[in-house]
Amino acid sequence: ITVGRDKRTCETAKRDHPDAIRCCVYSTWLDGHEALKRWTLSETHAYVLWLIRYRFALDVMRAGNVSVLVSDSDMWYARNPFDLLRDEAAGLGKHSVVANVEGVTFPSVNGGLVYFRADLPGAGGEYLLALFNDHVDDLLADESPPKCHKEQGVGTQVATGAMMDQDILRDAAESAVAGVPMWW
Repeated sequence: ITVGRDKRTCETAKRDHPDAIRCCVYSTWLDGHEALKRWTLSETHAYVLWLIRYRFALDVMRAGNVSVLVSDSDMWYARNPFDLLRDEAAGLGKHSVVANVEGVTFPSVNGGLVYFRADLPGAGGEYLLALFNDHVDDLLADESPPKCHKEQGVGTQVATGAMMDQDILRDAAESAVAGVPMWW
């Protein structure tokens, strides 16, 4: 399933890439949402699309007890990734959630490749996605998003980075381990 920005995006993708785009979905969930203004994000900002894909992932898992691979559009697979993701001998097949690491200089979860398993005991994948979406709802409800120093210039700006999927995913993972929300 491909997550598009809107109906037009999905129609264009299916028309131009029928061999790759079998199913395209989109959401109006955040269209016109007042919180986007508070967070200084437009409806077309990449963060918005990324938040929508995680909402869809949770909906899919809940609707059909289906495992979900969330992947950036710039990922390329030389072979079927599910063979490795489900391989218990390789170690990955024993985990409810498998995620890519951001890198050595910033060792955190990268939201561009995350596999949420539905077929393992404990429903850890669905639990983490639920925490992710609860955190998004809390951020959207925040009447005064945090501010930080401007990178260029004087003064402050809204810390829009708090709405980035991998920061929210990291917060959700830390909350899952701690057993309590680890965000403000």
